[in-house]
Amino acid sequence: MEPYFTSQSIQGVVGLGHPIMRPMLLEYPEDKTCWFLDQQYMLGSDVLVAPVFGESVVDYYVPAGVFTNILTGVEVSGPAWVSESHSMATLPVLLRPEAALVIGKSEHTVLDRIDTRGFTVVVSRQITRSIQAAAALRSNKTLVIDISPVYEGDRAVGLDISSSESGADFDVIVVGGGTGMDLAKHPSSSSEGGQPCHVRW
Repeated sequence: MEPYFTSQSIQGVVGLGHPIMRPMLLEYPEDKTCWFLDQQYMLGSDVLVAPVFGESVVDYYVPAGVFTNILTGVEVSGPAWVSESHSMATLPVLLRPEAALVIGKSEHTVLDRIDTRGFTVVVSRQITRSIQAAAALRSNKTLVIDISPVYEGDRAVGLDISSSESGADFDVIVVGGGTGMDLAKHPSSSSEGGQPCHVRW
């Protein structure tokens, strides 16, 4: 999940004083149900995590919007309580609505530089408006990813994705509709040299 953690540290911890593992109420102060949740948290601003505490059933709450399980691609509409079966090897890890993650490519370490080694953008099929995802670079710059939905009539048919870092290769993994990172053997699309990327479904 690097450089997501580093970026969230700079933007959230340093910029706002928010911990990386933060209570739901910091991200959703208007949702009073989030004020009392103590068995789930937000990992940075964009990922909801509900840990498994040994039991086989995990109950968690999702605020308003469509959250997408990054691992399985299952989409959950909130506000709602959700009950799922999990083992100690799985857990609910959901991407917030209208968000995307910038992470390192396979086998990325904290010593790698995404502006030279490349990176992966993880985004949900549920993007309904143009958004930006950002990642802090070691050069004290910020990598900005622009993501825009593509429509035919009123139906979303894909995404257009571009990077502010010219020359950096990147992959795109689109999660949702039952396809998560655990099933995505290959990226949905790739960009060489930082060229814009077009994903269609």
